[in-house]
Amino acid sequence: MKISIAWKIILGVMTVQLFTAAIIVGWFLYSVRAEVNQLVAVSAQDTVARSVDAAEDYFSPVETAIVATQRLISGGILQREQTEQFVRHLHDQLRLSPQFAGVYVGFPDGGFYYVMRDQKETADGTLTKIIRDIGGQREVSLTWRDAGYAVIKTSQDPTDTYDPRSRPWYQAAIEKTDVAWTDPYIFFTSRKPGVTAAIAVKADTGEDFAAIGIDIEISDISRYLGQYAYGPQRSAFIISRDDEIISHSSIDTVLPGGVSDDAMPRFLRLAELQTADQSIRDGIRDRLSNLSDASAASVWQQTSEGGDYVVAVGRISSAKFPWQIVTIRPAADMTQVASGSAMVLILIAFLATSVAIAVGYILARSIGRPLGVLWTNAKLARNGNIELMEETRSGYEEIDETSAILQDLAGKIRH
Repeated sequence: MKISIAWKIILGVMTVQLFTAAIIVGWFLYSVRAEVNQLVAVSAQDTVARSVDAAEDYFSPVETAIVATQRLISGGILQREQTEQFVRHLHDQLRLSPQFAGVYVGFPDGGFYYVMRDQKETADGTLTKIIRDIGGQREVSLTWRDAGYAVIKTSQDPTDTYDPRSRPWYQAAIEKTDVAWTDPYIFFTSRKPGVTAAIAVKADTGEDFAAIGIDIEISDISRYLGQYAYGPQRSAFIISRDDEIISHSSIDTVLPGGVSDDAMPRFLRLAELQTADQSIRDGIRDRLSNLSDASAASVWQQTSEGGDYVVAVGRISSAKFPWQIVTIRPAADMTQVASGSAMVLILIAFLATSVAIAVGYILARSIGRPLGVLWTNAKLARNGNIELMEETRSGYEEIDETSAILQDLAGKIRH
């Protein structure tokens, strides 16, 4: 089977262009594989670092405020006997930082000053609880205030049995000389889970004079961490040393049973995390057990039933927070930039091939048509039909001169 010159030109251009495009795209994918893997690791480490920084930035105002209050009490500026001044300071501390859920001071005799956020009486309001001994009788007074510190309502609660000395935050403060952070627990008054920063105030004699505490509700930590949630199928969460998920970018994940006044809520454990299958959970647990305080984030790719994921774990650098950060992202998200570049390159190669084929087709037509006329003229000359021969005007010197020579030769042979 014979093929015309035009088709040979078209097929030749197409073959060369496709071969060239395949080499370019293949080399691109091969050469960037190592770079992409490195970028995946760097991106995952950066995600953990940003999450760690976010958590530490969130907690840093707590220590600043609690140490400032300690110094005011130690210096005698805040005195227990001046109840109104004392409570107003706690109220101002609460207003300074939106992440504070409650600020309070407990005393060795069971006395207690407490200011917490409360929305029952008014939006952006507060509730003050004061426990003190008056004439040998325990008194628990409650005062609701609006955002401007104006009193809305007061009451007494003789059924309140709260004793700050029995609470984990108080005991942690007394045992340490610096700011102590409790493990997550359920707040007595709000019945919500959270963590507390606490510090002791020593008298001149060295005896315990008071213990200061600041609460941060878990939902607030989760909401803050949610800024780094990254979207669907992505998550960032904090694990305590007891393997409990104390904060998650999806707030509802932390408390599987919700929060109510009738049932004591509990934290979700890593083994119960439904957004990660067993292989991912096992990998997280194994990496966390081998993660030192000074090490960088550990990053790896894990294949699970839901697809391929990039998992990274890191430890919050401060020794005051014995927690670890975990981030999970679909591997496709981490490589989408390279995949997008590859698709762009393939598209460019396709367009270049299409343009080359179009140019080849036009070129083949410009050569093939005059050659076809030249071929027809040759057959007419062979048959003696010289008067039917056409003049070729292809624009190609070789074809036009060959046609002229053929006509001249045919005319001489006829005469």
